[in-house]
Amino acid sequence: MLSGAIRDGEISELKPEHFVSLSYPADGIAVWDSTLYVTCQRSGYIIVFDSNTGREITRFYTPGIGVENIAVREEEIWVCDKTEQTVYCLERATGEIKFSVLTPFESPSGLAFYRDAATGEEVLYVAYAGEELYIRDDRIRKILFS
Repeated sequence: MLSGAIRDGEISELKPEHFVSLSYPADGIAVWDSTLYVTCQRSGYIIVFDSNTGREITRFYTPGIGVENIAVREEEIWVCDKTEQTVYCLERATGEIKFSVLTPFESPSGLAFYRDAATGEEVLYVAYAGEELYIRDDRIRKILFS
């Protein structure tokens, strides 16, 4: 974890601090309030930590088999699996799969939600990292949430 922040318009010094040691490399990290979610393909788990103490709260099986990145939205955990080309929506409390969606492109590598200020609609954006270099804004395939 980093200590420090922007104070009075100035960047104060940020110092890395040891938070937790894992047996395997972390693939994806998301933060919700004081909770840290870490995906790890080699362990096969989403590990949930208390960000104040560094203690493990619980762990859930990862829904897919590939490298997974993660985002948290209110009572949902969203996971994209590069190998399975799938986005999963999980219950944040239990880790149970609510539903999954096959992605239209290979190698989904990141997730982000955007709330349109004018309409209040939330849009899930999926980032892809493949060998082909392009930026695509496919408005037809967006997933809306209210």
